[in-house]
Amino acid sequence: MFDLTDLLVLTATSADRRGLDAVEHAQAHRTRTRDFIPDHDRDGRPVDVSFASQNWQKTLTNCAHPGRFARRHCEACVFTYLAEELRTGDVAVAGSKDYADWSGQLLAWEECEARLPVYLAATSARTDLAMAIRPRTRHPCLAARLAHMRPSHLRLLRSPGAFARPLPR
Repeated sequence: MFDLTDLLVLTATSADRRGLDAVEHAQAHRTRTRDFIPDHDRDGRPVDVSFASQNWQKTLTNCAHPGRFARRHCEACVFTYLAEELRTGDVAVAGSKDYADWSGQLLAWEECEARLPVYLAATSARTDLAMAIRPRTRHPCLAARLAHMRPSHLRLLRSPGAFARPLPR
């Protein structure tokens, strides 16, 4: 797994980099043969593993070795969560078709507004509701939520010819 992550350029698709930071931490200690590695990076900052479940967090730490992670458990944890983040689109692989950054497939707001009448006519949606949420400046919280939605949720909002570009083949 370490060799694979050395070859791939991984990027976070949101502001949450905890998983990638943990992968980088595990990579930094990949040559160690000891059972425990430090739970902080080279600058002394603790590695944030709050992305992991409580069970994983308990497995990583050991009360007999405070300030350290169990190395093998840490590796298993970060690669398990890396696989999950790749699946959900929270992490993208540069140059990949299947694991590309999904935010690049979204339309600009102006293009969405131009397509809105066609979408409303095709879906028989109520025009007054769509016009109430049209200006992003009136609803910054809604715009922020849409900007951070997972690809699986955004799929529900997309349909060809409405709000999203067709995916490249």
